[in-house]
Amino acid sequence: MRLHPGGDLRVFLVLFPLFWLLISSLIAKFGGWSRLATVYRAYDPPRGKAMYFQSASFDLANYNSCLTFHITEQGLHISVLFPFRFGHPPLFIPWRDMLNREEKKLLFCRRIKTDVGQPKLVTLYLPAKVFLD
Repeated sequence: MRLHPGGDLRVFLVLFPLFWLLISSLIAKFGGWSRLATVYRAYDPPRGKAMYFQSASFDLANYNSCLTFHITEQGLHISVLFPFRFGHPPLFIPWRDMLNREEKKLLFCRRIKTDVGQPKLVTLYLPAKVFLD
């Protein structure tokens, strides 16, 4: 079978974005972001102190340097950078819904493990600096 010159590129240009969207939505589903979005989806624009290129873990999913946090007195607004956003609507989680906080140390990083929701929807591992401000 002979392909037209550039045929492989056209297939790639169609399949790669579809694959990217599929993977992004699967990460949201199995990592717990989708569960959180059913209760904590943010509709208002973020306010508060912004922290860009942050990392966190949501159950089975690690989000490395692709999150933006906005810290307010009421809670934490979390959003994902554009290329990874599909299936990840912004979240606003009130502090009162972050339960059973426990400090964890990984090498030089301090993380706070916290359960979100009652009953628990997801376990988050957030940078300790989120809770210090």
